[in-house]
Amino acid sequence: MTATTRFSIADLEAHLGPESTAMIARSLGVTTRTVWRWRSTGLTELQADRAAIAAGLHPGTVWDTWWAAAA
Repeated sequence: MTATTRFSIADLEAHLGPESTAMIARSLGVTTRTVWRWRSTGLTELQADRAAIAAGLHPGTVWDTWWAAAA
């Protein structure tokens, strides 16, 4: 993956269900400000990996492009 690859938090939010920003932040172990920033800029590869794992998911399950970006 390149340094410019960004992943949408909307895909992760779809797996988490209808939760508030505060609940999403708490479940991922980040601040609400971080969740809002990710909504604006997307997640880096490392952030996406850590967020998915914190949610109990594999990033490839959350983002369809995960494997294509790795190639």
